[in-house]
Amino acid sequence: MRKLILIGNGFDLAHGLKTSYKDFIEKYHDHPILCEFKKLVRCEFNENKENWYDFEVIYEKIVNSIFKENFCGNMSSKKISNLEMKVKKCNEIFEEVTELLKEYLKDEMSKKVNKLQSVEKEIGSDAYIISFNYTDTVNLYSKKISYIHGSISEDNFIILGFAEGNVPDAMEGSDYIRFYKEPLKEKLNFIRYLNCNSYGEQTRLLQEFEVQLKSLFSGYGGYHLMHDGDNIINLSREIQHYAEINHYYRANLDLDIRNVQEIVVMGHGLESDCNYISEMFRQITGLETLTLFTFPEENHDNLHRKITKLKKWSGLSNVIVKSF
Repeated sequence: MRKLILIGNGFDLAHGLKTSYKDFIEKYHDHPILCEFKKLVRCEFNENKENWYDFEVIYEKIVNSIFKENFCGNMSSKKISNLEMKVKKCNEIFEEVTELLKEYLKDEMSKKVNKLQSVEKEIGSDAYIISFNYTDTVNLYSKKISYIHGSISEDNFIILGFAEGNVPDAMEGSDYIRFYKEPLKEKLNFIRYLNCNSYGEQTRLLQEFEVQLKSLFSGYGGYHLMHDGDNIINLSREIQHYAEINHYYRANLDLDIRNVQEIVVMGHGLESDCNYISEMFRQITGLETLTLFTFPEENHDNLHRKITKLKKWSGLSNVIVKSF
């Protein structure tokens, strides 16, 4: 792999699709689910946040805030239980927001999209694409794509979760990490495994797999064998096989990008998933060129912020800036 292209939401916006959170809330502003989420934000922060709809960033802050209440003085078991019930309720709301966003993006994907000459020129046969989007707009240009947050058209599952993923160790294996992206990526990989093997009863299998997710991302770090009295309840055949091919541990979802020489960033804001992206740069040993696509009307401060981050992560002194 010589050339790696990172695709973010700005890529869809450049193609005329209204896929931003702002577009989403303009259409569904009075929807009960979004009203409930906005109320949740207001109650947790005791203020009306202008960016309440920056879902991933805001929700990570909410869950971390609830979690930190556990360490405020001597907590009774009842208080801790109440906090756990609170985060479960918050998770239900966020799950509904995710489903509503998925339906909205399905409608946007039905619109006709034309290729952009600047993008077509950049994406050649030697490029591999990592898309952080849920839409399949980039399919216009290539089939060498990894949808790391899920594809609406292929998976019918999307990952909307903590923007940065700064999760305390004590959170692991609990409802507090339900929207931590690493477990969600494991779940997505399991869904793709089920689809690839044409397994039915996916609802039942996914419910069973949720138990394994908590175990995999706990201090135990392996698969959980359930007991019925003195008897061990075996894993479902499908989960057993999935566990075997992954050596009874988390799936290795990392791409081999060590030899990448060129990275092109198209439309990614570099705020969400910054831990994941910075780790990608650390794996590359011989990066030579770094290109950032931008909009002519992009805010100068925002552009400067992205260039600064890319220089820091890559160790390069120069970032080539191009327009869509």
